[in-house]
Amino acid sequence: MHSPSTDVRFQEAQKLLNYGFANFANVSFGNKGDIVGTVTVDKGVKSEINAIMEDNASLFITKSKSNQVVQNISFNEKINAPVNEGDILGTATYSIGEEVLKTVNIVASETVKKLDLINMTTNLYNTWFNLLR
Repeated sequence: MHSPSTDVRFQEAQKLLNYGFANFANVSFGNKGDIVGTVTVDKGVKSEINAIMEDNASLFITKSKSNQVVQNISFNEKINAPVNEGDILGTATYSIGEEVLKTVNIVASETVKKLDLINMTTNLYNTWFNLLR
């Protein structure tokens, strides 16, 4: 801000912006709501649900390192019903070597109620009925 003139200040700002655009990039690995995989739910009305990204997974990094980013997706070992929409099922971690750059939660896309006696009986009758067709 202590430049001799507006033109000098503009030129210096332009140099800074040119450096940033030439050397850095925004790398996107996924968007909020993207399906990452399916997860098995034990003791639930549904046996599987979709796991989605809780937030956008994008990074501003140097262009030279953009192809070195490693994505590691890990789910919780055992997921029991009830599961509510938005419950955390795991994480997606983005790193270069040992340095973790970003971690995004992986969440449930829908609610799964716990299997009770009425649901079990209904499922049993439906299975028998479908076998007899």
